[in-house]
Amino acid sequence: MAARDFATIRPRLGLGTLRFGATRDEVRGYFSVENPIVEDHGTSWEWWNFDVARLSAAFDRDNGDLLVAFRSERPDATLLGKRFIGVPQQAALRLATEAGLGAYASSDIVFGWQAEFEAHELELCFGAGACEAISWRAATGADDRTQWPPRLVRVPAR
Repeated sequence: MAARDFATIRPRLGLGTLRFGATRDEVRGYFSVENPIVEDHGTSWEWWNFDVARLSAAFDRDNGDLLVAFRSERPDATLLGKRFIGVPQQAALRLATEAGLGAYASSDIVFGWQAEFEAHELELCFGAGACEAISWRAATGADDRTQWPPRLVRVPAR
């Protein structure tokens, strides 16, 4: 089996070699975990927490229970070749500019705030003056439907 990459954030595509659109079994296999911690907030997304890996994965119940999002709290996580987690807020925002993430909107979250980079479908989450996590998801269209990465476009059976 190829080495599993838990650190490389791939906006709109996935994590390492694991792509958005993966099944629950494919995610279990990638993380080598039979029974992840499941969070159910009564929404269309179900989150699985992989505490040891400091990662969470979300599945869309309304879209075939396929993988649609990640959240990472890993200090070694890289986004566009740069590390953000643990970096002070202003330095992280400068890195975002250097990485070409563009403009962001800000919103409050439970323990701080997040910079939302809508063009990349990702957020840098801040608390205690530093970047604490990065969340990213599959692309969505104007109709709010998931746009799967190219190799995962599902062709209807004939």
